[in-house]
Amino acid sequence: MKKYLLFIFLAFIVKIYAQEAKFITVKNAKIDSTLKVGADPFFESPIYLITKDHLIFQKDTHTRKILTADIQSLRRPKYDDSRLFILDKNGVFVNGIKVKTDTTGFVILGKTPKNDILWKTNKAVYKNTLILSNIKGSDFVRVPDHQGNFYEGYFKDKTHVYYYDLKLKGLNAAEALTGGSGSICHDKNIMYMADRQLFFQNQPLQYVNEYLNKTKDFAVYQDNIAPEIDPVSLKPLSRSYSVDQNHAYYGNEILPIEKADFASLKVWDHTNSSYLTDGKKLFYKNREIVDQDFDLPSFGTFGIADYCYDKNGIYTRFWDKDKNKVIYKKFPFKYSDPVNSTNTFISDGSSMYVFYKDQAYSESRNELFENLTQEQINLAKPLKMLLFNENGITKLSKGYDYLIRKVDDKIYWGQKDIGADGETFDMIGGFHNFYKDRNNVYQYSPEEGFIPVKGMDVPSTEAFMGFLSDKDYIYINHQRIMKNQDPELVVVFQQYSEECGTGRSSVRRFAESYFLFKNREGYWMVKTGDTVYVNKINEKDINLKKLLEDRTPKTVSKAKRK
Repeated sequence: MKKYLLFIFLAFIVKIYAQEAKFITVKNAKIDSTLKVGADPFFESPIYLITKDHLIFQKDTHTRKILTADIQSLRRPKYDDSRLFILDKNGVFVNGIKVKTDTTGFVILGKTPKNDILWKTNKAVYKNTLILSNIKGSDFVRVPDHQGNFYEGYFKDKTHVYYYDLKLKGLNAAEALTGGSGSICHDKNIMYMADRQLFFQNQPLQYVNEYLNKTKDFAVYQDNIAPEIDPVSLKPLSRSYSVDQNHAYYGNEILPIEKADFASLKVWDHTNSSYLTDGKKLFYKNREIVDQDFDLPSFGTFGIADYCYDKNGIYTRFWDKDKNKVIYKKFPFKYSDPVNSTNTFISDGSSMYVFYKDQAYSESRNELFENLTQEQINLAKPLKMLLFNENGITKLSKGYDYLIRKVDDKIYWGQKDIGADGETFDMIGGFHNFYKDRNNVYQYSPEEGFIPVKGMDVPSTEAFMGFLSDKDYIYINHQRIMKNQDPELVVVFQQYSEECGTGRSSVRRFAESYFLFKNREGYWMVKTGDTVYVNKINEKDINLKKLLEDRTPKTVSKAKRK
């Protein structure tokens, strides 16, 4: 979905067809002579439209600008949720205004509470089109939390800490960390929430962990004094656990642990799990685990998922409805050597596979893969390739979607070989809804699988501005809307949206969206939804003229300093 510019539009109008259909036949969109360019249809957010000759910035339903750009080098930044940026070899377009700059190290940093946009290159940090003075872009980084995660809002360079572009006085940049899921920033002496330093009874608050803070005189839990906790000796063990001279705590709850065992305390505290042991007992959060006899000296966790292990096995915890309690289930590996941190690991950034020696297990599919080669492990661990069992033999597969994969020269939907030509099979333009091989164009849904679309010219079928085209026509879904003769998407209108799909196919579906197209024959108003409607528009339409009247390119030749 990264290859093309307006890929989300194709997802607006995907329709799932009945299982009994053998194929779908292309047809013309329905004519609706009442379709016009509306007076003020809802427009969700700004967008850049690219033609073969122009870059067009559509800010709203009444503002459309043709910008000067190097069309061949245009690229969209990754993870641009704002849709306000596009880059060419000469600079960065921000909200329809071009800033001439070296784009090396370009990163979108986020929106301030006042909706100003922060971004940077290696050389500088920008607020909208203004350069922030005395900040080197390569030094300006997000402040991490205690586990190395990053949240929006707090930044630092070598000498200062910032809430977006505001300097926070008194914070030590070298010691600064975030807490509270990114809502606060602190060093060892003071805390900030947004750009405001926090106090309790006129004393500066100090961060302990996600549950507790303190001043020189008080331990504080949820803005109240925790009288049972000694603030002087209180220190964190993790984001959830702490200890003072008398007790160990989960949050502000006292754990049944003897002072004599404090030296043996060991913690595994991650986003999805929190364990603590004193060498005698094991706790999950604030509850002692009594129904599972773990070997405590060899106990460990993976950090990413809620999985744990000891020398005897690897386990997942889940709620057993029949027993009405949480139980630990051992993964069905063929255990030969004691499990430890060197012979077991998990997929990068995901719990898709848990590995033990030369085996891998997928909990979601309840599938065990044995006798893996080192190549298979090296490719499956970072999820560059997926594992697939074919007649008892483990093979590597390329995943296109949650249920679609290529194994050797075969394409599978789930466990079913769909009979496509594996050598030429691929997504059209990176979309998850349409695919093709040398023989067919296919419309796909996770529920119904692949349905061939008859009537398109297969060799020339490709993505066009988020839709489909072949050498003859432009299509929305499998419906022809106009001839492919110098086509251009002129204006985009959108209305309400909803989530649809499952797994990695989950997409936003915009109901009753409107698009204005142009080709050699003129202008075409298109309405999408369960049925696609089209109408040829008179160019003298007053609303159309208003939409097209703003064509002044704007460039900031050199960004001003703020």
